Amino acid sequence: MNHPIADQRRLRLAQLASSTGAGVLGFGLGALAERWVGALAVPTVVVGILLHATGMFSQHRLAAAEQPEPWWAAALYWFCWIALALLVGAVVLRAFGRLAP
Repeated sequence: MNHPIADQRRLRLAQLASSTGAGVLGFGLGALAERWVGALAVPTVVVGILLHATGMFSQHRLAAAEQPEPWWAAALYWFCWIALALLVGAVVLRAFGRLAP
């Protein structure tokens, strides 16, 4: 017998694992390709931040309308916003030459 709530939680965990894996993979590929695409680092990070933030906000809003989220999903959501804010700060500092590459 299927349990919709358990299935939803497993689906969210799978989405989280997939997204995290894609991010780690992208980081690794970027590190490998730094010699060729290093000059595009800041614009690429800015586009990535904007796309991720838009998708994260929309997904959170849509999911919240369906059912209450588990505590860990809310914690990860806010942790991600804090991490994005720190990343934006680092990008701004680097763009203005105050943070060494």
